[in-house]
Amino acid sequence: MIFDLSIIDVLLYHFSHISNSESFERKVEHLLFIDSSIKAQIFSLSFINKMSIHLYISVALLISTFISNVNSQNGLQQYVIRKDFFRGLKADEFTVYDPQEKHVHCRIESEYGMLQNIKVIAYPSKQEIGRLKAKINFVTYKAEISIFDRESNRWVNGSIQEIFKWAGALYNIEWNGNRITMEEEFSSLTTIFRDSVGKQMLAQFRLRPASMFWAHKYDMQIFSNKYPKRIYLLGLVANERPRKGGKR
Repeated sequence: MIFDLSIIDVLLYHFSHISNSESFERKVEHLLFIDSSIKAQIFSLSFINKMSIHLYISVALLISTFISNVNSQNGLQQYVIRKDFFRGLKADEFTVYDPQEKHVHCRIESEYGMLQNIKVIAYPSKQEIGRLKAKINFVTYKAEISIFDRESNRWVNGSIQEIFKWAGALYNIEWNGNRITMEEEFSSLTTIFRDSVGKQMLAQFRLRPASMFWAHKYDMQIFSNKYPKRIYLLGLVANERPRKGGKR
């Protein structure tokens, strides 16, 4: 059973937008821009060959959907974040790389002091694009954040507040009238960001097991463009601090 795959290539995308309840011929009629010679070939196909095209298209669309879902889980943006080994009398500092660790996207730098006083510096411009300043707060963690919003060309303030949890870690991030939760389950190496509205998974970072007892290294994946990536970087900084009686 042989049929012209060039016909299917033309139809593949467009069939997905036409109701399955319509007849084969009616579906083809919808595609008015298709060359008339291709239409003639399609109408002349036997019933078995038409069914073969249907099967081919269905399988191809299923594979396409599967690949799309896999790609979405890989993230729209991916970064490797490596903590500096030496920090002196500062809070932890980090370098944010592309997935191949060849190009620096930004640096997370700290001022000297007892509490976190963080700046996110974009590379290669060296522009400051994010800030975090920890506040004295007993039992749970709290920090003020500020993120430079390129669309409005202004700094937008917010906060990170830890929610008490017996095991694991949970934070509320408030920024520009929105709330994001950041949660790490007990004994998990992965921390997940979710939008408080709809619980959409926005981003995650995972500690590489091989770096647990050395300078920490994380893989970050961002699944949505709804918020600036600096929010997730500052969230990582907050979660990385010394807490619960010991060093993370």
